[in-house]
Amino acid sequence: MLDLRRHRLEFGARAVEGRGTRIPFRNVNGRSVVSTSLGSLVLDSGAHYMIRFGVRGTEDNREIVSTTGSVRAGTIFSRLDIQSRTFWRGEAVAVPESPETGVQGLLPISPFKSIYVSNSENYVVVD
Repeated sequence: MLDLRRHRLEFGARAVEGRGTRIPFRNVNGRSVVSTSLGSLVLDSGAHYMIRFGVRGTEDNREIVSTTGSVRAGTIFSRLDIQSRTFWRGEAVAVPESPETGVQGLLPISPFKSIYVSNSENYVVVD
């Protein structure tokens, strides 16, 4: 479990007993993808912002650069709900074109207090 508030890393199932919301995930190209109110999002510990693919935002005058190239982007107000629980509200980065199939964006881990990933059983627990 990665405890983002206390800056701790814990191993083992006991770390999540009685905590958070358990969410199943599926693997897409080796990455964990969870179903949310914003679509299927890649759980991405390296993303600094919520990024939504295939959505037009306001003032598409920003540029996002990654290892796959660069793309024009704007912002759009969004609300992230997972299993009827709201985890985040705010400005998301809106990328008009979808750079990959099967996912609608990137979900940073920053909206959560803690996150536990069970790769062997394909679920995450977020709080």
